Amino acid sequence: MAITAISYDWGVQPTMVRITTSDTLDVIEAAGYWATQSDVIYALNNGAFTFPAGCLVAISYSGGQNTFTYNSTTGGFVPLLDLSSLIQHVQVDVSLADFIGSYAASALVVAAPGAGKKNILHRATLAINYGGTVIANGGAMHLQYASTINGAGTKATATLAAATLISATADTSFGFTPVDTTLVDSATLDEGLYLAMATADFTGGTASTYKVDVWYSAVDLS
Repeated sequence: MAITAISYDWGVQPTMVRITTSDTLDVIEAAGYWATQSDVIYALNNGAFTFPAGCLVAISYSGGQNTFTYNSTTGGFVPLLDLSSLIQHVQVDVSLADFIGSYAASALVVAAPGAGKKNILHRATLAINYGGTVIANGGAMHLQYASTINGAGTKATATLAAATLISATADTSFGFTPVDTTLVDSATLDEGLYLAMATADFTGGTASTYKVDVWYSAVDLS
């Protein structure tokens, strides 16, 4: 996991630095993060990188994006927006193999938010780009906390029936309904959200692709 792009917005006020990283929010906020990226930054920038005085830092990270300031004392980034009350959106491409195999191995769609934090799901959708071959078998699908196999994790949404998914023979979008039940901390704190399925894996679906969109908040409960 690492920073993959960094640039300045030249000639624009306020001065903005833009960063793309595959790391999660809790990692980029941690003390010493910048130092761990020094070799990557040097290569991307063709030399040492210095933050302009008073600049803002727009970071796209695994699980969301936000505007930060750089703390030169700790070497980490400080968010300007309170992510515990800000609804975030992420769209994840799910391959055919990961989709039809989500009974045996659930598919990550939102990264774990960090120690003492919980992902609260507000809305989720599944879009099927139909490839011309139907799926078969399978089971009910849902989003859940943690990567527990066989769809046995704590549910973050209600389920979509296997028959409903099998009957999709054209490009189709489905909505997941967030659960309205107690979410016990021991099963949901610092856990990612995963696409999962009960009963059995699907078969078929040749050439179909899938997108999962999730709207969520990472709430700090520490």
